[in-house]
Amino acid sequence: MENLQSFLQLNEGDIINMIKNPSVERVKNLIWSIVGKQQTLHDNSFSEAGLQGEIESALRACANFTGGRFIVYAERDLLGGRKRCDMVLIYEKFALLVEFKRIRPNALDTQPTSHPMELRAFCELWSAKSDEDLRSSPIVGNKHLYSQHSQVIQLEDDATKQALVYKQLLKEDPQFNSHQIRAFTVVQVGWPILVKEAK
Repeated sequence: MENLQSFLQLNEGDIINMIKNPSVERVKNLIWSIVGKQQTLHDNSFSEAGLQGEIESALRACANFTGGRFIVYAERDLLGGRKRCDMVLIYEKFALLVEFKRIRPNALDTQPTSHPMELRAFCELWSAKSDEDLRSSPIVGNKHLYSQHSQVIQLEDDATKQALVYKQLLKEDPQFNSHQIRAFTVVQVGWPILVKEAK
């Protein structure tokens, strides 16, 4: 119940303003207002799908309990179902497309352990990093999940290319071809998040 109440504290006006006038800062602030409530930094079992689901459920709860002035699409079919974008938020003739990625802690260069003091130090280390430091961080584990990416920025760049493809496909969809469409990537690096506009 406490988590639901925190989700409902999202401001519908802020979400609509973000959809109409998106910026890296607005997207990051909104996503962080959801993600920052969950301590996932040292959780290697928290997946990209879990990240997306957490954000989707918060936004849906807000939409459902505040009058439904904006719409949330998750895993939106493109090209007749041959492609899917992670999330699209719609308000009137504005569309905000978001592509999510998550890098689990065991793929980062500093490994947390189960000792509470070491976990706290790990949290503080990663939370204190600048966006540039996060982007230049090496990806050292689980090449199956992260393909050939050796740095966070490489994963973010690939996600940005993917978001641009999805943005173009959304423009070609008759349901959205008259919408003003912007696209962003959200990469969770352990716990902190990076946001970049795909343009």
